[in-house]
Amino acid sequence: MNQTERELLEQARKAMRDDKNLAEALSGLLKHGAWPIFAGLINDIAQTRGEEFFRAVRPEEALAQEFNKGTVNGLLMTIELPNLIIQQMKSVREPDEGDE
Repeated sequence: MNQTERELLEQARKAMRDDKNLAEALSGLLKHGAWPIFAGLINDIAQTRGEEFFRAVRPEEALAQEFNKGTVNGLLMTIELPNLIIQQMKSVREPDEGDE
């Protein structure tokens, strides 16, 4: 194995450790008693903004409506992202010594 391959393998291992640490931290976050309160708050805000989608808007209000759509999607992604990262880490194979 040449130096470039060794460097790439070490970078991959470091990235895997970092991702694993992130998944463990997020798992702890989801288990924390404050998470349901935070998630409920985010969902309430998203629902309030989302209700504006269903009313008719004048053309000059379309930009504000699109902004609200983006905001709601971002808020909902905030709630889903920890679970997605944790699930992805469960399906990733760590590089082992045989990869050298």
